[in-house]
Amino acid sequence: MGLLLVVIVVVLGLCTGLVHLAHGWHLRRLALSRLNGETGEGPAMLGFLRDSPLQQWLARSGYRQPSAVNTFVGASVGMALAGLVVSQLYRLALLDALMDTVANVPGTTSDMLALVLGAGPWILFFGMALVPTLVVRTVRRTRLRGIEQDLPLALELFATMGQAGLGFDAAVAKIVRADRKSTRLNSSHGYISYAVFC
Repeated sequence: MGLLLVVIVVVLGLCTGLVHLAHGWHLRRLALSRLNGETGEGPAMLGFLRDSPLQQWLARSGYRQPSAVNTFVGASVGMALAGLVVSQLYRLALLDALMDTVANVPGTTSDMLALVLGAGPWILFFGMALVPTLVVRTVRRTRLRGIEQDLPLALELFATMGQAGLGFDAAVAKIVRADRKSTRLNSSHGYISYAVFC
């Protein structure tokens, strides 16, 4: 069993290294194409619109840094490895004692508990591997809820400023200056302005 664990860790390490190597190669290709004058990507700020679904999902959650995908993949692989270690520790240290304890429970309850305890290592592994996904999902939901709360007021202010003759960019800047505490809409201000006026 120890050999299997070592093989799994080595394979996951190689996969992580290949992902980082491929990302570095991709960045190098982009840099060389920009040096040669071949710009096929458009504006850098709108690059997240054309990237992978993972990068789009992270950008919608507020993680727009260039290293967000690498950080997310690294955290997922790290948590999967931690889940593998914890699940094996559970299997080796606790499973037999818990199974003996459950065996004394009368009726079919012991069979059901034994199934849950037997699946415990898998539950721990997948539960820990999904922690980064759940964190990003929670951040995204919180961010969307905040935007939904701020949006009606912002739209009303846009309409009022538009009726007063103020342009869209000036209205956005004025709303951002007036409401500094609401960072949910403010964080998207640069992307909105760039997309509309470029």
